[in-house]
Amino acid sequence: ALEVTDPWARPTAPGAEMGAVYFVVDNGTDVDDALVAATSPWCDEIELHTTDTRDGVMSMYPATDEQLVVPAGGELVAEPGGLHLMCVGLTRPIVEGEPVAVTVSFATAGEVVLSAAAEHR
Repeated sequence: ALEVTDPWARPTAPGAEMGAVYFVVDNGTDVDDALVAATSPWCDEIELHTTDTRDGVMSMYPATDEQLVVPAGGELVAEPGGLHLMCVGLTRPIVEGEPVAVTVSFATAGEVVLSAAAEHR
């Protein structure tokens, strides 16, 4: 089965408009799957981003379809400095100790509801 583990979100400053969510996806099936979308009541929309260094500058970019594949028997890691969910238009700050509700959607496995721990890592 496809399993999402270790969901967490970085706490934000009051008034911040964006926040990030991270997790690990383990694909225990023999079929590739792909992360296709995410939603949360904590923000207006969630964008699937990756961080990359281009011309010596680290920036965020929309993730490509290839970066969102969860290979059969493999994993997809969303972590600081790499792939992550960017909550755009936060409806309230992400406060340490408060769980952030996020629903991630996969092409084959469907929706998985997460409770991301808000913590500094």
